[in-house]
Amino acid sequence: MVWAGSTTSKALNKFGQFSFSQNGFDADGEAGDVIDLFELFNGLKQAPQYASCYLSSSHATAVTDVVSMKLQGSVDGLNWDDLAEITDADVANGGTASEYSDVVSATAFPTIGYRYFRFNCVTVGSGNTLSPTAVLW
Repeated sequence: MVWAGSTTSKALNKFGQFSFSQNGFDADGEAGDVIDLFELFNGLKQAPQYASCYLSSSHATAVTDVVSMKLQGSVDGLNWDDLAEITDADVANGGTASEYSDVVSATAFPTIGYRYFRFNCVTVGSGNTLSPTAVLW
């Protein structure tokens, strides 16, 4: 399926920390909008070197455990590297209709730095809608 969600992004502070969220992932294999940090944040002097991310999951009744969402980075906007993967959004395992994952931290990025970022939904889990958020610095 083709992703039909939306993206929000913002600069969090003057020290080069940014966040972006993408919502509405409801099928396996969907890739979100590509975030171009240099285009979005005019005047950015250096690409981020670290990221952390989390995932919210919602369902009409109870969240399904088996989910996988990857934060990906690219130097050229064409070739993507997996930076972090969030699995099992239902951390409380309580069967509620909306739950959040633990924060997942990516390892430090290569020295070259990434300009482009996106989320890629590997497994949405039966009936879930996933909404990941990343913080980059």
